[in-house]
Amino acid sequence: MGGSTTSAPDYTGAAQQQGAASQQLAAQQTAANRPNQNTPWGSSSWQSSLGTDPATGAPITQWTQNQTLDPTLQNALTSQIGLIGNKSNLASSQMGNVAGAMSQPFDWNALPSAASTPGTQQTQGTQVQGGINLPGQNTAMPTQTTGTTNEPAFSAQRDSIANAMFSRMMPLQQMETNASNTRMANMGLPMGSEAYNREANRLQTAHQGAQYDALMNAGTEQQRMQQALLAQQQQAYGQQSAGVQQQNAALQNVYGQNMGAGQFANSASGQQFGQNLAANAQNFGQNMGAANYQNQLRQTALGEQQTARQMPLNEMNALLGGTQINPAAMPTFAGAGTATAPNYLSAAQSQGQQYANQQPDWGTLLGTGLSAWLGK
Repeated sequence: MGGSTTSAPDYTGAAQQQGAASQQLAAQQTAANRPNQNTPWGSSSWQSSLGTDPATGAPITQWTQNQTLDPTLQNALTSQIGLIGNKSNLASSQMGNVAGAMSQPFDWNALPSAASTPGTQQTQGTQVQGGINLPGQNTAMPTQTTGTTNEPAFSAQRDSIANAMFSRMMPLQQMETNASNTRMANMGLPMGSEAYNREANRLQTAHQGAQYDALMNAGTEQQRMQQALLAQQQQAYGQQSAGVQQQNAALQNVYGQNMGAGQFANSASGQQFGQNLAANAQNFGQNMGAANYQNQLRQTALGEQQTARQMPLNEMNALLGGTQINPAAMPTFAGAGTATAPNYLSAAQSQGQQYANQQPDWGTLLGTGLSAWLGK
């Protein structure tokens, strides 16, 4: 069994070497991102020095950035800083005035009193139309005495006519019935036979038709008497209606005259009412204008007191609220990218894996030798 010529890798050394390489790259990148800059407004420069890490005590590089303005801008900045200082001192001197003004409360009693809203004015108008003496109108309808269809108008006369016709008709019909019965008996037709009943029904139907015609004639006479009476009543109704209309026309004429007089009086009253209403509106407008002027005086006095109270504070705030000084802006630049240090630790791990693969399998060799020795 021969040994391997490859030695085991130094993992600790590889890790330390990789850490040192990373620190060196970080220092180089930091130095690359600290360029000196020159602009029309001034310049910006960096200075490095050796320092100590307060946490670990290890040496580190410390950087200092210095900005220098153009001499003209520097003089302006110095003047502005001095002006701001003077304004601050002046504002401090105004604190006494502010305290004195704020200590004085508002004197509400010195203000003009607030005006009250003018009261509304009512104008009462007089209407006389309601007092017109209206004449009475005769609107009663003329009396009608014509009976309706639901009343027995001339029914007695109708019945009398019908009964008279029946009195003359019944003996003749009885004679016809007796003659028909004798004739059918002579013909040998027994009572109740079909021929006998047919002849009896024919004769009865003829008799009933004659009775019905008598009733219709009595009704026609009743209708004629009703129409004659209606014509007489219609004539009387027309005469009475014409008299009532003539009387109402005269009353309407009197009513129109009274109405015209009332409307004239109302027109005069309305004109007087409008004049009074306009006068009230004018008075109300004048009172409202005076009230608004009184309230405006009060608001003006209140504003003057408020201005006198707040003016020292506003002046002091104006002195303190000056323009702020901003540093000169330097142009941006493309910073250096992050570099990658050599991966020494990964290389050492790969080397260690190769070293392990080259070592002999001592367990297999010992097992084989032991088996061979025991087999002798």
